[in-house]
Amino acid sequence: MNKHDFVRLIAVNEDLTVDEATAMTNSVLKGISEALKKEESLHFVGFGKFDIVQRAARKGRNPKTGEELFIPAQRKITFKPGKHLNDHVLNESKQKRKRK
Repeated sequence: MNKHDFVRLIAVNEDLTVDEATAMTNSVLKGISEALKKEESLHFVGFGKFDIVQRAARKGRNPKTGEELFIPAQRKITFKPGKHLNDHVLNESKQKRKRK
């Protein structure tokens, strides 16, 4: 599913126009981006948590040549799904597999 499909899904589910759903989606995505830019974690109870973590520098290997190389420290955005989202998605998947 891409952004266009997602916006149409929201528009249908919430009885909105596509323009209203687009504005709402853009606003939510901008809010998430702004919070992460400020290095704040963003926690939606039941849905999940967006966070920025610092990854340490480490040694790695080029898989083709086997040559050892240095991977510098970096910041990374992470998302950890909440219990409600996890249960909803994974239980749906389990039920679909059982039906087959």
